[in-house]
Amino acid sequence: MFTWGDGTNSGWLASGTTSASHTWASPGTYQVTAEAEDASHGLTAGSSSKPVTITPPPPTLTSVSPTSGVQNSSVAVTLTGTNFAAGATVSTNNSGIAVSGVTVRSATQITATFGIGASAALGAANVTVATSGGTSGAVTFTVNPVPVTTIASYNNSSGTTVVGLTIALDGWPNGGSACTTPCQITDGRSHSIQMPTPEAGPSGGAGTEAVFASWSDGGANPHTISPGTNVTVNFTTYYQFTGNAVINSNSSGGGTVVAATLNAQGVAIPSSSPPSGCITNSSGWLCPAGTSFWVTGQANSGFGFIALNDGYKQQGIVMNGPVTVTAEFSNNILTITTPQTPQIIAGGTPVKAHYSGSSQASSGTTYNGGYGSDGTTLGSFSCYSIINQLDAIISNLSNVGGTISFDASFSTPGNTDYGVYDMACSCNYYECFIDMPVEVGPPPPPMPTVIVTGPQGVPLGGSNTFTVNYNTMASGTR
Repeated sequence: MFTWGDGTNSGWLASGTTSASHTWASPGTYQVTAEAEDASHGLTAGSSSKPVTITPPPPTLTSVSPTSGVQNSSVAVTLTGTNFAAGATVSTNNSGIAVSGVTVRSATQITATFGIGASAALGAANVTVATSGGTSGAVTFTVNPVPVTTIASYNNSSGTTVVGLTIALDGWPNGGSACTTPCQITDGRSHSIQMPTPEAGPSGGAGTEAVFASWSDGGANPHTISPGTNVTVNFTTYYQFTGNAVINSNSSGGGTVVAATLNAQGVAIPSSSPPSGCITNSSGWLCPAGTSFWVTGQANSGFGFIALNDGYKQQGIVMNGPVTVTAEFSNNILTITTPQTPQIIAGGTPVKAHYSGSSQASSGTTYNGGYGSDGTTLGSFSCYSIINQLDAIISNLSNVGGTISFDASFSTPGNTDYGVYDMACSCNYYECFIDMPVEVGPPPPPMPTVIVTGPQGVPLGGSNTFTVNYNTMASGTR
């Protein structure tokens, strides 16, 4: 009988049998002994032990997944094969690949991490598994160069690719980093990308901003891109509109510059909203390049709006660059009354109207505005229309007993649009606020022409028939 050293034996063999076979379940060194007995002498002493070393079968390696990685990256891999055992090692013939975290999951699976260095040799590397039973055949793992991620920028307003736009990576400035287009990222990692908006427009100077429009891959702002992605951010150039307000050409304030619409008579109607497409900011509005709109002034309580810096009460703006408009306001308010709105025939004879009113000042302000003492005329007084074609000539200006009075003669060319227009007046070097409506209308219809034909006389007590012919006679004329 043989004792195999693993806790089992062969059992008593048949007489004359001197050999037996055994399969050990695990590799290792086992001490094997033999003993015998016969009917005459009984059980003999056991033999001395003989060591038997059992080695495992060599491993086989059939695959590595994934089959490739890029320089300067860490790749978790799974190795599949047979005869894997505790203590197995994984090796490559690429010195730039560091193998770590080898774990034998089962006799058929091992997991590990390949740390691929930035300068690891490119191309195929042999991967093997070694156990006490031997070394497997090689399976290929390929090292690739780091994919380059590129980020470009495109200006929708000019239709050109531009450089110098800032792109936030991974939450910058709260962590992460920033790059300037065209960005080239070679770290082999995914990144969150975002265009800060608005941001100073590249090479645009003060008052020029870039506002995000879209990413070429359709992603949100921000979104995450994979290594090797080529993407373009599209933006629109916006220009700064700044509205300033001054009081009597001196201190600031008195009102604001606001967006406006024009009514049928060309009078500016203030709006409470910024121009369409524009963004409100601390300096005014940011508006897309090429945006056009109207602006006017809107006075605060106790002030009157005089004019914008071009001398008119409204101004058409086209945003082909940064724009600044100044509105002038006055706390010197001249209240003017007239019995009725003057009516002017376009292209007709000038029409004269008499105006009178009182000079008023805001609280705490002494006002003379160049009027001087009673009975003197103003040193410089002019009235103008917010419509260029309408002219006013001022005469007989006086300030008697606290009452301001003057005559205004209005005229306009024949091509002036019909409607009610607003006039404004300037009082010497102190501006005063005044609104005077003037109506421009068409010429009246011509007088009717009447021709009567018939007998030259009518007999006493008799009758005759007469014919009346007319033209251009207004309806209802008798």
